[in-house]
Amino acid sequence: GCPINNWTWRRRAKLISYIPQSFNSTFQYRCEDMVLMGRTSYINVISSPSDEDKAIAKRSMETLNIYHLKDKIYSKLSGGERQLVKIAQALTQESKIIVMDEPTNNLDFGNQLIMLRHIRRCADMGMIIIMATHLPEHALLYATKALLVKDGKVIEIDTPSRNLREDDLIDLYHVDMEIVELSLKQGNTFASIIREGIGCIGK
Repeated sequence: GCPINNWTWRRRAKLISYIPQSFNSTFQYRCEDMVLMGRTSYINVISSPSDEDKAIAKRSMETLNIYHLKDKIYSKLSGGERQLVKIAQALTQESKIIVMDEPTNNLDFGNQLIMLRHIRRCADMGMIIIMATHLPEHALLYATKALLVKDGKVIEIDTPSRNLREDDLIDLYHVDMEIVELSLKQGNTFASIIREGIGCIGK
């Protein structure tokens, strides 16, 4: 309800953080330094991070179980680890809204699920997560709302159970598919989106 066009970058940074699809640093920064950059909007240009800033960065890394990477060189990490460092940076920024552009891009299936669980934890902490994805099963399994875009236009926004049904996805992707839910003995539920005979399963 408030236009942000005239806000200073510091004010915007305290409200919104952005995690790109990929980010490669030219400089040999340690992971802890990358995470501390999330405090930029709170630090004077000629100042250094305070003990409080460092404590916030440490807490963010511990939340994502990556504090053991603090002295590693960011550019030498795997794609999944780099994404977790960027999420820790966003947590350290203490913004209310985190915008993510395909955070699971270039990750294998197992690391995609790990990444999505961390993102879900951020949402459970009270943050607003806006995430772009080309994989409907990610939204089906982890999102509270799904916004469908087709031909550059928003066609529907609702809860995944309402707008990620078979008819919606067939219309969106122009392929035959079937959504199958299986209840396991342990009580866990797997949801599977089967597309033209190829199954994509997520827990």
